[in-house]
Amino acid sequence: KDKYLWGVGAKYNCSVLTRFDEYCVDCPDGSECDDTNSLYPVEPIATSGHYRMSLDGLSKSNCDTDREHRTTCWEFVACSPTDACLGNNTCDDGYTKEKCGECCDVSNIDTADCEEEKDDNQYYYRTNGKCEKCPENIWLTACLIITAAICAGYTAYILKKKRVDIGIFSIGIDFMQVLSIFAAANLSWPPAIDKVYNALAVFNFDFMEIFPPACSVSIGYETEWWIIELTPLGIGALIFIIY
Repeated sequence: KDKYLWGVGAKYNCSVLTRFDEYCVDCPDGSECDDTNSLYPVEPIATSGHYRMSLDGLSKSNCDTDREHRTTCWEFVACSPTDACLGNNTCDDGYTKEKCGECCDVSNIDTADCEEEKDDNQYYYRTNGKCEKCPENIWLTACLIITAAICAGYTAYILKKKRVDIGIFSIGIDFMQVLSIFAAANLSWPPAIDKVYNALAVFNFDFMEIFPPACSVSIGYETEWWIIELTPLGIGALIFIIY
């Protein structure tokens, strides 16, 4: 048919010189077909919030029936978070690799998507499902936390010596721990509130959020998991030895 056929959310260009013996098909969900005035057919590209993946081998069973004859075909998947993918398989700042699913940390800084970050010497780490810039002046933060811990310990010692029940403070600590959980909720918090929730991670002994190792060394998931699990036990053992 020497004309364009318009469908709901799709374009059919049936007046092209195709290199393949195939029919026109809908542009898949999560994609768009630009340049419909081209003499030759165009391949769909991913829209914002989606990523185009190549299907081959056994995964070709997910291909459109009119594209199964190809060596490879396309599948368009949603990115998480959605704003990590800008469209046409381009990642936002700080994101890299397939589906823009990893951050430009120490282990990924040499990838093509992280060239700008590498030039700026700016690393990213994953927190609450998103890639955030690594904190600056991390040693200053460490000194402040250590100083606060010493002051809190000394205050607890004085109160205990004066036989003041410090159990009431556990209510406030529990409250802070609950608030810190809100940071992981997939909600659009105001930036100021989001920073407060992330800072409260110290009450959960979540030092991986405060001092993210991905900003300094290349670390695997299993190693990070063990660090998270053993840190509270290590702190408890240290307190037991001191007292």
